[in-house]
Order: sequence, then structure tokens, then C-alpha cells
Amino acid sequence: MDILNQFIGFLIGIISSWFFWRMLLQVKPKIKVSPVLAYDVEKGILAIKVINLGRRQAMDIQIHRFSIGEIKPNQRLTTIVVGNIQRVELPALGPIQDLKKLWTLSTAFVFKASNGTELVNILKASNEGERRLILTISSTDGLSGTKVVQQITYRSEDIRQGTFIKGVDFQITPSITVNQTDNITDSDDD
Repeated sequence: MDILNQFIGFLIGIISSWFFWRMLLQVKPKIKVSPVLAYDVEKGILAIKVINLGRRQAMDIQIHRFSIGEIKPNQRLTTIVVGNIQRVELPALGPIQDLKKLWTLSTAFVFKASNGTELVNILKASNEGERRLILTISSTDGLSGTKVVQQITYRSEDIRQGTFIKGVDFQITPSITVNQTDNITDSDDD
């Protein structure tokens, strides 16, 4: 009877460990990356916004790749140009429920490439293959340590002129050029 009790205890330990391990695998960071890129024409900056929609901190957010690739007719991917990201690593993003608290970690962050004009021009240039901007980003859950790697691609039609609005959405405010500013002030005088 003693051996049977030990075996049952051992089996329960294995099963509970497996369930705990499976639960931790389900606890992943919920990082959402903007479906479009914001292009500030005046500053020549191409930006991408990242938001933590999870209920726990997302830690160690890193951009591993931000480059334009082209698939040639022979189905070979070639990197054409790499984006000069001003900051490729972020220690943490706060959880979504801390959004309205003062003195907490930010829930959203905008990564910026200083060579945005070059990236946009190359992405829009026609060539024999298909060109896309490739973003590879990783993040780690603050509780479980589970790491998630995402790869997103953008076409030239995914670029919007302007800058991201602060907050936890992906709205872009259009850039105001000198001509638009003149029109706005002229209409105000009427």
C-alpha cells in the first residue's frame, strides 16, 4: 500500500507540474504593434507604435529587425536597407490598467527611424520584385518570463503621413506643411 501511495503522489506531482507549466505558457505578453507606419515628412522620421494591452508588465521589448527587403523573381529575399532606429531596446511597458495612474510606466511607446525618407523612397520605388518593410520585435511577460517574437511586414500603402497621437490607440495626426499653415491662417482672418 505504501508503494501505491508514493506512486499516486508522484503522479499527482507530475500532473500538477505539467498544468502549472501549461498555465505559464498561456501567460504571454500582449504587445500590439501598429498596423500602419507614421511618416513625419518635415523631420524625415518613420515611426512605429507599440502598445502593451496585457494586464502585466511587458519587459525587454527589442526590435531585432527594421529593414526593407525585396523578394526577387527567383524567390530569394534580399535586404536593401536597414532602418536607423533611435532606440532599439525598451526596458518595460506598463500594464493597461495602470494607464490612468500617475507616476507609472508608460503603456505605449513609439520607435523612430531617423532615415525615414530613405526608407519610404526605397519602399515606394518600383523594381522587379516585391518590397516590404520588415519589423521583428520581441517582448517578455513580466510574470512568467515567456518571450514572444512577432514579425510584421508593411507595404508602401501602409505608410500614413503624420505622427502618432499620444495614448493607447494608433491614430495619426496629419503633418501640417507650410502651404497648409498659410491656408489655415488665411481662413481664420475671414
